[in-house]
Amino acid sequence: LDASWTFKREKAAPSLEELRQHPTLGVDLNHGHLAALVVDSSGNPVGEPATVLLALAGLPASQRDGRLREAISELIALARASGCHSITIENLDFRDSREQGRERTGNRPSRGKRGRTYRRLVAGIPTAKFRDRLTQMATNAGLAVIAVDPAYTTTWGAEHWLTPLQEQISPIASGHHAAALVIGRRGLGHRARRRVKCDSTTPEDVEE
Repeated sequence: LDASWTFKREKAAPSLEELRQHPTLGVDLNHGHLAALVVDSSGNPVGEPATVLLALAGLPASQRDGRLREAISELIALARASGCHSITIENLDFRDSREQGRERTGNRPSRGKRGRTYRRLVAGIPTAKFRDRLTQMATNAGLAVIAVDPAYTTTWGAEHWLTPLQEQISPIASGHHAAALVIGRRGLGHRARRRVKCDSTTPEDVEE
């Protein structure tokens, strides 16, 4: 039995300015798992960092989609329980990397063991499907999705936020959770670097 349906939109989608008045769930998409952290409107981390497993390697398409939906359902439940109005993700697209094969893109490895490892890693991250599924399911749950520039989220997260997260929030916080925090801050219009009061500032990736 196949069935499909649509939900009638009762009101207009909120603006980015409206969304930035509320907490967001920053999500870092990785090979094998999702790292998530709630970020309040001032750019501060809230609650414990969360890790959602996303093991898709070797599974048929139908099971992969089911696992992906299950992981997204966990994100949505966490966002709603934390009072978030949005989920913030990186605007990732590895299509060019897949199409270029062995050609070098930037500083990524192109040959040998490191090259093969990199290509397997890229092939195992379902960026487009994750984005589409998240948008559909979050909308049905009354949440917005904010996509931000992925540049340097891991680097700045490790530099500015990893140690404070481990010391003040949770010792199990990882570099991926720090990256999720930077992603959430960027979605809310804050800089990546840590400030004492976390006042709203212009993000690095837009013109002032």
